[in-house]
Amino acid sequence: MTSIVHGPENGDITAQLYKVLNIPGAKSSLALSSPKNIKVGYLNVEKVFAGMPGVKEANAQLQEKFQKAIDTIAVEEEYTFMLNQTSASNILYMNPDHDETQNVL
Repeated sequence: MTSIVHGPENGDITAQLYKVLNIPGAKSSLALSSPKNIKVGYLNVEKVFAGMPGVKEANAQLQEKFQKAIDTIAVEEEYTFMLNQTSASNILYMNPDHDETQNVL
């Protein structure tokens, strides 16, 4: 899961988070930061917390909550598809009426 983290104006919040969390690569990220960097940073949560007890389970629970919220919004707003261009799984929601799996197989 990748989180979008908003930081202060002209701030590289990713480098700051890496430094505070003592994540390897913080020094190189800080070296690349500049006042011109955008104020949105991306923090790969899986890499940060990999191997910590309970993280996989907590992540699965969060993903389930996110998916339920996405499904609710999609149904209420009558969306056919909801797409995500930043994930390996690009389809967040698909109206089951448009499932063509059996026709393809």
